[in-house]
Amino acid sequence: MLRTHAHKLIGFLGRRQSSKSGSFQRADRLNTWGVIVIVVAMCSSSRGPRFSILLLLALATLIAPGILGGCAYSMGTGDRRLPEGYRLVAVPVFKNATQEVGIEVPFTNAIIRELERSQIARVVPRTEAQVVLEGNIARIQYDVANQISDTTAIIPKGTLLNTEYRITVLTTLILKRLSDGATLWSEEFSTQKSYLAPKIGLEGLNSANALYNHSARQENLSAMAVDMMSEAHGRLTENF
Repeated sequence: MLRTHAHKLIGFLGRRQSSKSGSFQRADRLNTWGVIVIVVAMCSSSRGPRFSILLLLALATLIAPGILGGCAYSMGTGDRRLPEGYRLVAVPVFKNATQEVGIEVPFTNAIIRELERSQIARVVPRTEAQVVLEGNIARIQYDVANQISDTTAIIPKGTLLNTEYRITVLTTLILKRLSDGATLWSEEFSTQKSYLAPKIGLEGLNSANALYNHSARQENLSAMAVDMMSEAHGRLTENF
């Protein structure tokens, strides 16, 4: 009889957990542990302490990974949330005010991944959303970070070769409420990253390999997108 009641309790909790998500689900995992202790105590009265220990170890093996994962996630996100606690957000493709064609895609994907990973809000189509997060890549600037002259390499007199470039990116993000268009949050983000110029032949000589330069730019811009959107997600969800 006790075993039947135990199975019913665990089955009920399993169904309850499957109907929840986020913090509610993590709370239910902790409640499950409380019920498990009760069930083990009930079983021990009829089967003995050795059976109760084996039962507790078996249940702990099945459930502990989920609870530990939930706790680790909870420690990572804390009480973070979107302004005013909204949970449904639309993220349209970022606007691109620069000459870098297609660079809006990695920036858009990066902030979507941050939101999906944290589970603070769910990214949905605009027709289902409560708020919209709009991004704009306002400026991408390339500057020479380092040069060499004819005194340090076998090159024609009076020649300067660029050996390193610096990329500066400026983006803005705005969170708006869809019901009335009110701006709930906005911030500007800027960062820099350097990369080496293409080199061939003797050390210190570089080429005008346009294909390499384009690939290096795209690779570094994609890495910058990940870093910037991680920072943006942190600021977007703090202290609200």
